[in-house]
Amino acid sequence: MPTYFPCPNTQCNYQFDAEILPPAAMVTCPLCRTRFPYRAQRTVAAPAGPPPLPAPADDRRTAGPRLVHLRDVPKGGGILTTLAWVGGFTVVLICLLAMITLRGRTTTDPSRDSTDERFNLKVEAFPPGWTGDATYSDKLMANVVVRKRSNPDGWIALAAKDFVDHEPRASEVEDLVKSRLRQGIANLFTEPIEGDKWSGREAVGFRFTGDLGEGPVRGEGYAMTYKGVGYVFITWAADADWAALRDELTGLRERVKPAGFREHWVAKRASTVTHDGDGYQVQDVDGVWQRGKPAEEWKSDEKHPYVVEDVKAIDSAATMVFRARYQIKERLDALRHPAEADALVVELPGGKDPLEAARAHVVDRIKKEYAGDPPDVKLEPLTKSPSGTPLPTGGPAIGRFLFRDPKDSQDRDVWVISAITVGGKTVAVEIKAKEKYASYVEEWMIHLAGSLRAK
Repeated sequence: MPTYFPCPNTQCNYQFDAEILPPAAMVTCPLCRTRFPYRAQRTVAAPAGPPPLPAPADDRRTAGPRLVHLRDVPKGGGILTTLAWVGGFTVVLICLLAMITLRGRTTTDPSRDSTDERFNLKVEAFPPGWTGDATYSDKLMANVVVRKRSNPDGWIALAAKDFVDHEPRASEVEDLVKSRLRQGIANLFTEPIEGDKWSGREAVGFRFTGDLGEGPVRGEGYAMTYKGVGYVFITWAADADWAALRDELTGLRERVKPAGFREHWVAKRASTVTHDGDGYQVQDVDGVWQRGKPAEEWKSDEKHPYVVEDVKAIDSAATMVFRARYQIKERLDALRHPAEADALVVELPGGKDPLEAARAHVVDRIKKEYAGDPPDVKLEPLTKSPSGTPLPTGGPAIGRFLFRDPKDSQDRDVWVISAITVGGKTVAVEIKAKEKYASYVEEWMIHLAGSLRAK
């Protein structure tokens, strides 16, 4: 009589016939493919019985003994079952990818609070009537969200930039707003907003007018920074509707604020570069001023080095020379000549009013640029800032001036000059830029001139 024993895999119900297995071998279950060592049990020989009957003629078994007794293996479900499994796996995979992609991003539902972990941002629920609108996302580089209200129409656009290892400088924060307005709005005119705040923090603000593609618009743009991220809030409406919507639209920026994902973030790179002189220093708080140095002092990997072999060749009183460039990208035009500003730090004899001594020195420098008999050169006080940047107080004596070329009415320069007295000498920072470019670089000029300090 056959002796059966089960497959050692408890999840399998196959029964082995011990009489047709070898006395000792590694056996593989034909159903679950479990391999296990087998050794036959010793038994007392049974009395001989009648010989077995011959196999029927149509028996399809091989003549030799089989290692295992095969039973019918259940058949698969065919092509439909395979397609069902593949389809189910695909759906699960798509869901997982969607969850990974959307994890930590803001939702587009204005009626719900949403957060963005990457930009450390929280957007509180908007009032009823606001919907998502991606129409202006590309035009204004609004990489967070654009929303719209109707009757009358009004919009807000949110953008953010991670500066990774440093706090955005003042110029970088301002450029977050200006670059977006310049790219998206034709015939743009901006006016600075002084002393405004956003989420309890100091904010850069601008009123603006222009054309956004469907007629004249009016609005305001703001930028602030927190824990290495710069935030932009731009809101606008048709020129005729702005007065009625302004308070509602600008008030919505208080629903946009930093979240709590970056409380342990620490800047890894200094935002200010200090340049030391003999008893004084100037600071580049914007990170834009390249100091002129001889070619051998520049590293081979520096981009666009400002090579100045001899500072004294520019001005015998000069101790440092700097240049700053802003690449204008109005309406995606990155091929225009950059706006430039040139700065000198000079040491002059003391004993006079520092700012007047520096001003007189600049006039003498300009006169030397004319061959022969120089014309009457004047530096006129400039009361209106081209960029809307006020002159600082509490630091060095500082002034803003305009030079008009007597021989060319189209040639005008904006000068920013600061001066202090150090150790019996006058130290001055003298910076100029073409008037047509001053709106781009004047803030940098004022920051550098205003940083002059005695050590």
